[in-house]
Amino acid sequence: MGTAGKDPRHSSIGGFVSHCGWSSMLEAMEFGVPIIAMSMHLDSINARLVVDLGIGMEVQRVNGKFSREDIAKIIREVVMEEGKEMKENVNKLREVEREKR
Repeated sequence: MGTAGKDPRHSSIGGFVSHCGWSSMLEAMEFGVPIIAMSMHLDSINARLVVDLGIGMEVQRVNGKFSREDIAKIIREVVMEEGKEMKENVNKLREVEREKR
């Protein structure tokens, strides 16, 4: 995860901006971090999964591009507003996965 040397479980980490590759998604779930999905072409199905599972939000493209305003809005929503519920959902998934091991 691109956390620049920080522990992704640290309370100051409010979300993970991801292109939604499968490995990145699993890592975010392992660390209990909500996902800010900015999917590339083939990973858009994973971004939809993030939203459907309630573990993050997707930044939508407009005319094939992300806008600064939309990126900032989604980051703000994940980190400040809806992030607590998403973090709880991520942690529930993590616990289910650990029980299966």
